[in-house]
Amino acid sequence: MIFDRACIIRNTVTGKIVDIGCSIGGMFGERATNVDRCSIEQLRNESKDPNLIIPNFIHANAEKLPFKDQEYDWAVLGDMLEHVDDPVVVLNEAQRIAKNVIITVPNEYEWASYNEPFGNSDHRRWFTEQSFFKLLKDSGLVVTEYMKLNYAGWAYFIAMGISKNAET
Repeated sequence: MIFDRACIIRNTVTGKIVDIGCSIGGMFGERATNVDRCSIEQLRNESKDPNLIIPNFIHANAEKLPFKDQEYDWAVLGDMLEHVDDPVVVLNEAQRIAKNVIITVPNEYEWASYNEPFGNSDHRRWFTEQSFFKLLKDSGLVVTEYMKLNYAGWAYFIAMGISKNAET
């Protein structure tokens, strides 16, 4: 059985969830607050579905989220840190609003050529294992689990951790 990053995320997070960078909200649907930098209209255009409905959708900037400190049990940052200007700021903001954080980023250096590594013009950076660890360290996330995931020509880094702001 192949476990992809979505399966790992869905089987890990519980409680009150915020999915930051949710895109069309397919990961959790109604189980989470779904946040994206794109408006619902932009997401409808991108998905070519004019009737797209994303449950619990909030249009917000991941660098300044409209939530209370530690409001969520889990913040999910799935394949979105490669798209932002300052991933440390985004990761710090996720830690502000959630007790735990789970992150996935593509490891395009190990993608099969048919998956067109480095072909997404919206990626502002490409993570190596070293640069991903540096990001985690710079953000102060207390990493509890880390893994490299390779399947079907794809490769990802996954980290889970306790927010540096979590009350103990």
